[in-house]
Amino acid sequence: MTAASAGLSMFSTATSIARAETDTRLDETATHILGAVRDAWWVDVPAANQLVVSDPFGALTSFEFDDGALSVTRPSGATGVLLDDVAQVTFAAQSQQRLRDDGPLTVSGSWFTAGEPAGTPVELSLEAGDGLALGFSMAHGAPDSVDTVAGVAEQRLSASMDQLTLAVSFLDGDQHIFCHVHASPPHNPTHPGYLGGKLFVDLYEARAPDDALPYGPSLGRVEVPAAELPPTPFLWWDTIKNKEANHVPNGTAWGWWGLHPEIELVLTPTTSFTTIDLSGFGQIVEPGRAYALVLTVEGWDSINVRVIPTLSADFSGVAVASGGGSFVPAPLAVGRSLAGAQLCTQTKEQQVARTVAATIVMDDGRQLKSSAAVFGQVTVPEPWYGVVPGETPGAWLADPSLDLP
Repeated sequence: MTAASAGLSMFSTATSIARAETDTRLDETATHILGAVRDAWWVDVPAANQLVVSDPFGALTSFEFDDGALSVTRPSGATGVLLDDVAQVTFAAQSQQRLRDDGPLTVSGSWFTAGEPAGTPVELSLEAGDGLALGFSMAHGAPDSVDTVAGVAEQRLSASMDQLTLAVSFLDGDQHIFCHVHASPPHNPTHPGYLGGKLFVDLYEARAPDDALPYGPSLGRVEVPAAELPPTPFLWWDTIKNKEANHVPNGTAWGWWGLHPEIELVLTPTTSFTTIDLSGFGQIVEPGRAYALVLTVEGWDSINVRVIPTLSADFSGVAVASGGGSFVPAPLAVGRSLAGAQLCTQTKEQQVARTVAATIVMDDGRQLKSSAAVFGQVTVPEPWYGVVPGETPGAWLADPSLDLP
């Protein structure tokens, strides 16, 4: 009986082994799943017990382990058990970076700055017929704060020109107190020729970066009221008494001026950095293009600009016109900055499954570990190419800027 019992036990074990060897469901299931991974358009592992595979047209097949069974759901929605008597199924993915253009981002701030070099500043005075041209070009690179994906430098697409900051002072020379300087009696006390103190700022294209010479027609003009600019201090100086004349009348007073030819107007310009509103331009500038801002006045106004003499006019970005003449590059540096709303690129990052490992453990203790690479991902190392979940060939047909993997 002992011998018979031992024989039956050995027979039972041999039968189990034989049955296990003839049960190919585990190998076939793993082969089927990993084959789908290799041929997939993209793959996703939303949970350790779930695998989603997409074909090029967005049709999804999902594999999910639950309650002792590994099930499959086809693109049609039909679901069935692929393998039962299962103790555990685990899916794991190794990812690969994919990058795509996101919607552009608008940020405000300075987008051009020209600093002042070492040197002694002086003040350049501009009267009617004079002009000061300041060249600028916006760089392509966006502010560092816009860079959200490591290793990707965002770019400026365009910017508005809302503010100009530079050191100036302004003399509203058409005020009544200066009537005697620029008119002859008889003079109407209502001052009909008064233009109203204004600084005029015109925008032009320039020939090249660091070249302030205006090119072509004006792209727009902004009129800046004198009240928005720091005033140029002045006083009346009595040249005979060698002191300030405090008794000067505020008005035409032609007879008084005829009796006091020794009274002179003395300007003591003191510039200060001021932000000038240029939003009235309504102009959008593009990176890499050369522009010039031209500052002029009319009537008896004058503007003083803080400048620093330099050794050469080459690449100074500053040009000056005198008495209605042409602009000439000037050996001057003008500290200035431009600010506005900048439209910048944005990049979105996705980590896409490139390799999937599957571990299947059966109730009887058998287990299988295997992995497969998503062919369409591993053959495209460049992060801007390849596909991401949700993209189909139709996306490239609709958007030529995208590239097929």
